[in-house]
Amino acid sequence: MSAKKELLAAYWTLAGDVYPCAANEISPFPLRDRCEAASRAGWSGIGLILDDLEYSIGKYGVSGVKNMLDDTGMKYFELEILMDWYFDGEARVKSDDCRRRFIELGGELGMRNLKIGASPFDRNPADFPRMTDEFAKRRRPRYRGALEGRHPGGRECACRAGPLQEREDGRPDH
Repeated sequence: MSAKKELLAAYWTLAGDVYPCAANEISPFPLRDRCEAASRAGWSGIGLILDDLEYSIGKYGVSGVKNMLDDTGMKYFELEILMDWYFDGEARVKSDDCRRRFIELGGELGMRNLKIGASPFDRNPADFPRMTDEFAKRRRPRYRGALEGRHPGGRECACRAGPLQEREDGRPDH
């Protein structure tokens, strides 16, 4: 008999009538309802985007959100999706602010994964060597990274990295 697979419902799986990059990406469904639906469907975790998380924290507080995750059996919690973290200039400044909030709130709520990726508006092939170098510079060893981007051939792809371990040369070992 094989072990039960524990799966995490990404944000858009349960968000409802919203879509990525819309003017408002906050789910019309209360967070508790989405956590309960995830639990009933057999999911072991849930993903949230920063705007939706901050909205829920505004309504319920950090402890209220943490209790919802715990009460509904959400063992795994992921924040989605940090973009432009490998760029320079204004895009990078905005991304660094989001990253700070991801790490701060994620730490308070027991975040397991931080999903990172290329901007959906950037039609150039993802620069995976630069992404890898930038990720190595800004790693947080206790978090796992999940990198999404576009393959040079235009196909979407996702790469999941395990827990990052520090090596003597300061580069991630995963």
